[in-house]
Amino acid sequence: METKTHVSDEGMRYFAEYPRIVELIIERIEALKDKGQSYAATAKLIGVKPPTITRWLKGDRSKLSLDIFLRCMDALQIQPHDVFSGITPDLQEYDFIPKVTAKLGCGSGSLQVESDVQGLYAFRSDFLEMWHFHKSRLVMFEATGDSMSPTIEDGDNILISTGTDMAPRTGELWAIGIDEELLIKRIERRPGVLVLKSDNLSYKPIEVPLNDHANIRLIGKALWLARIL
Repeated sequence: METKTHVSDEGMRYFAEYPRIVELIIERIEALKDKGQSYAATAKLIGVKPPTITRWLKGDRSKLSLDIFLRCMDALQIQPHDVFSGITPDLQEYDFIPKVTAKLGCGSGSLQVESDVQGLYAFRSDFLEMWHFHKSRLVMFEATGDSMSPTIEDGDNILISTGTDMAPRTGELWAIGIDEELLIKRIERRPGVLVLKSDNLSYKPIEVPLNDHANIRLIGKALWLARIL
């Protein structure tokens, strides 16, 4: 089944509270240390190497990927009430990213966001800034199908950066409109041709002439995803 995108009504509140959860992760690691558990033992519990824990404690969170982030929450028994209890969100600390349907602009090369907004996802502003995501360009989709498996699975939530001034590079993941469909594909640039490749090798590549503006629209680059486990 081809991987396409549509809107999900499922929120990603955990990731909007990313900085708060990182603080809790560090607090739990330090608490275990105070109780006599070594950092090496905690690293093994989470499934990372001990130097990774050391980097986190020094403020380097660059290795705290989404997968490790969720494993930390599970291993350190961080529950929803730990994150949200007693917190009154300051809305000025958040940016609200539109959830949109897959309605495409007719040959415009961009997504008609204004007519397609079904709701908003709240992301902390410092989270977006940390990854250099430009909020004015961001939209959220949900992927369906298995053509991009195992990178993107059915039901994954995808954050897309739109913009007609961006040129796709080989290896990047892009949301692309072909006729009336919106697909997520890996890009390969060849002379005069854009090859749309699936990570699931059972799907054949799609070759599109670069001058075929009538049938193909480059919607935006995929930046980030969230997955319900």
